Amino acid sequence: MPQNASHYPNALIILHWLTFILIVLSYASIEGREFFERGTDMRDNAKYIHFVVGLSILLTTFARIMFRLTSIVPAALSSGPQWVIKATKLGHSLIYLFLLVMPILGWLIISAEGKSVDIFGMTVPSLIAEDPELGKTLEEIHETIGKFGYALLGGHMLMALYHQYVLKQQLFNRMKITRR
Repeated sequence: MPQNASHYPNALIILHWLTFILIVLSYASIEGREFFERGTDMRDNAKYIHFVVGLSILLTTFARIMFRLTSIVPAALSSGPQWVIKATKLGHSLIYLFLLVMPILGWLIISAEGKSVDIFGMTVPSLIAEDPELGKTLEEIHETIGKFGYALLGGHMLMALYHQYVLKQQLFNRMKITRR
């Protein structure tokens, strides 16, 4: 991946913030379903939104990875304590893993439960054969990783603030949309 820029390309910045919005919608839809009784259309709609947003996160993440690998981007921050540099690399790797694994797990759950989902008139294909027991296991894993996601994403935000205001690395300047 080429490195030499002083800031990220606009496409990557837009994809970053789109991912943020999609994550907020994903969590809001699945947590918000609890306001509705089981078996109601509103609860089913919240789960549908959660699934569609999850697929959108998966597609957005693939786009982010492709752009990241082919764009000229700023070099990784190398000043500051070694633990911060290592934590930053680990954190970014875990976030990308999270953004890939969670939607795939969700899709596997839907498949294992034998449910079909239509998006824009097209049925999303099943990834695996129907297996309700496997579906329950995958759902437990998905929920556990989802809870971990709160800490992971919260940590990402805190580290961005730490880089900006404690280490004074002007991190936010690298993430500004620019005119070219």
